[in-house]
Order: sequence, then structure tokens, then C-alpha cells
Amino acid sequence: MSLQQYHLSSISIVFIFIYHLTITNSELCRSILANGRPWISLDICFNRYESGEYKSVITSCTNNESAIFIQIYNGTDCQGTIINETIQEYDSTQLQCDGAKCSHAIIRNYDA
Repeated sequence: MSLQQYHLSSISIVFIFIYHLTITNSELCRSILANGRPWISLDICFNRYESGEYKSVITSCTNNESAIFIQIYNGTDCQGTIINETIQEYDSTQLQCDGAKCSHAIIRNYDA
């Protein structure tokens, strides 16, 4: 059976690999923090296949850097129609809004 005959069941992104690594340059990547370390990356589009539909989501810091702005798209790659927008507030110690994008990887799961 070729890969094209598989049905895509989900696309997930492993949020951040550096949680347990020592940060040597004292700069944190843009993320929601847990115990002072990156936990969920910001400004990266996450794709998902669920209930027969593709969706994608991106989160970014708001201008006052005390909340994140979440946009959910009806489609992949954070393009097309936005179907939901939410602002979620955080304590300023829980957000890192400056710095580079966090390192991440894409994991794809397929049904046989």
C-alpha cells in the first residue's frame, strides 16, 4: 500500500524541544512559559485534521504582551477563512513575546 492510500488522521506539531535543554544565550524564544521555560511556541501555524476537516491555528502576543491572540482557520497553513478568534490573558511572567521563533518539528500520523 502506498503512502497516498493512507488517510491522514492528524497532524501535530511537537511544541518545543528545548524545554529540558539549558539555554546558553539567555534569550528565550517566543512562547508561553512554564516554570520560566518555553512550553508552547507562538507565531507558528499548527495544522490539524479532525472530524473530516482540516483546521489550523496560530497564537501571537497581543500589543500589551499580557495576553495571546488565537486565530483558528477553516483550512491549512493559517490561510483562508478565520472561524474563531479568542484572546486569552496570562500573567506577564508566563509570556515571552520577544525573541526568535521556537524550534519545532512536524509529526504526521496516518491510518492504514
